[in-house]
Amino acid sequence: MNSYEAVSSIYKVSGQACYMVIGHFLDDSLNEFIQEISKYGRYSVEVVVADKTSRNKII
Repeated sequence: MNSYEAVSSIYKVSGQACYMVIGHFLDDSLNEFIQEISKYGRYSVEVVVADKTSRNKII
């Protein structure tokens, strides 16, 4: 994971997932990333559509 510039954070978590990876992807780079990590296990993708803690409002 550390070799991907788009990945900003990696956390070991409890629950159904083992790890949470935070990344910021543009264009088709997310699809390429998913194809690459699919070689190593299952994944689930969640997308943030708004940040309610930020002072910047998304319209």
